[in-house]
Amino acid sequence: MVENCTYIGSYRLGDHVPLQCVCIAPGGTNALSDVSPVASIYAPGGSKVDLVMPVMDLYGKRGLFSFDLMLDSRFGTGLHRILYSFALGGLPYRTMSMFDVVSSGDAGGALISMTNYTTPQAVFIVGQLSSGRLVAGRGPSI
Repeated sequence: MVENCTYIGSYRLGDHVPLQCVCIAPGGTNALSDVSPVASIYAPGGSKVDLVMPVMDLYGKRGLFSFDLMLDSRFGTGLHRILYSFALGGLPYRTMSMFDVVSSGDAGGALISMTNYTTPQAVFIVGQLSSGRLVAGRGPSI
């Protein structure tokens, strides 16, 4: 049974989506899951991505699991649903979240560094995206 559904926002390709799952026992208290929760992300087209979520703070906040998801080429535009599955005392539990991917950004991430490279035939601008990919383009001529 799905306990609740939370909308976590709109993002562009290359953005990082903070996925968080709090395991709550039937009594309403936080509890440590038997195994790490699995986040199943369903795209509008029907494709699915499964991620095992690591514990965020084992002793400070019991039952809190978190993952920083980068929106790469696996994620298209539209509403994505996240189903978090975990077990407490051998019983299965689920929670659900949703987020939108809007049509902008780059699947390689944000530009984190840039420089120019001059050759006899042109001036090139070379940049590195947060995914590590290098991109290059020609600079304007005057």
